[in-house]
Amino acid sequence: MSALGDASKRERAIRAAGSRGGLTLVELVIAAGLLAGVLYASLEALRGNREMVETANARNDTARRVRELVDAITRETSRANGVVPRAFTTGPVGATATRLALDDAEDFPPAGAIVFEPASADRELGLYSDHGTQALDGLERGAGCDDGRAHGDACELNWGGAATVLEDQTAPASQFDGRALELEGALAFRGLGTGFCFQVPTDPTGAEDFLDGVDVRWGAAVRGLPSAGAYSAFQYEVTGVAREADSGVDVNADGDLEDTFDLGRVVLWTWDLSTPGTGPARAAAGPSNIVQERCRWGADLDGDGFADPLFLWDPGTRRLSIRITALAAAQNRPPQVLRSRATVFLRNAVPQ
Repeated sequence: MSALGDASKRERAIRAAGSRGGLTLVELVIAAGLLAGVLYASLEALRGNREMVETANARNDTARRVRELVDAITRETSRANGVVPRAFTTGPVGATATRLALDDAEDFPPAGAIVFEPASADRELGLYSDHGTQALDGLERGAGCDDGRAHGDACELNWGGAATVLEDQTAPASQFDGRALELEGALAFRGLGTGFCFQVPTDPTGAEDFLDGVDVRWGAAVRGLPSAGAYSAFQYEVTGVAREADSGVDVNADGDLEDTFDLGRVVLWTWDLSTPGTGPARAAAGPSNIVQERCRWGADLDGDGFADPLFLWDPGTRRLSIRITALAAAQNRPPQVLRSRATVFLRNAVPQ
C-alpha cells in the first residue's frame, strides 16, 4: 500500500476516535439543562421535606406541652374541692370605677376577670389586677367588648374564670352563659370557663393530719408552705392575638375567616390573704398558644354548636372537664389547630 493511502487511513481513524470521545456544544447545553432540572427538583424535595419536618415538630411540641398541662392540672386538682368565688359590692359602682369594695374577696385570685350582675341585662365583664380581703383594684371596665356601666349597692359579682354547671338545667337562656356537651348531654353553665379555683386538704404543721375535728382542713401551699385558708387557681392569661384572615385557617370551624382569637397560657396562682405579709405566687404552665375567641371566652371552638369552656366544673358530679384548643405553627407556615379534652374526678370534693 502506498504512503498516501496509509496517511488517509490514519486521518479517518483519528476523526472517528474524536467523534466518539467528545460532545458537541448543543449536547453540552442539553446535558447542563437536564442536570439543572434534576438539582432543582432535588432542592425542592428537600425544602418540602424540611417544611414537613418543621410543621410536624411544631405540632408534636405543642401536643407534648398540652399533655404536660393536663397532667399538671390533674396532679393539682385530683385531691381538691372546687371553689366558686362570689361576692357582693358594699356600695354603688360607677361606670368608670377602678376599685371595688366587696363584702369578702379572699377567695378571688390575685388578678383576673370578674362578671358584674351575672344572668341579668346589666351583666358586664371586667378585669382586675390586684386584690385585698375586701376589695379588687386596677379595674379595666367593659372588657367583654362592651361599655362599662353603673351598678347598684349589693351588686352580685362572680369571678369570671369559673364556669359552673347549673343545678337547675331547666333555667331559661337568660340565666346561663352557654351549653357544653358532656356525658349526660348538653349542660347549661354560668361563667366564662377560663379558670378553676380550688383548695386541697392541708396541714400547716406538715404532719399530714388534714382533719380539723371531723371536717377537712382546706387550704393550699403558697411558695411551698401549706396554709389553711389559702387558695389556688388555674387561670387563662392573654399573651397575644391570632386572626383567621391573617393565617387563612378557620380556627373554630364556623365556615368563615372573620374571627379574632386571644392567644394565651394557663397560669397557676396560689395566695393567702388570711396571713399578713404572704404575697401571692404565680407559675406559668403549658404552651402560650391556647386560643379563646376574643370577647366570647368559652364559646364554641370546634363548630359543633356547643360551648367549649377551657374549664367546666360540675359540683354535683365532682367532675372538672378540660377543653384545650391550641395553634401549632412552624415559622412562616399556616397554623394547625390541636384540640384536647380531659376529665378530672375530684375525689375529695364536697358535693354541692
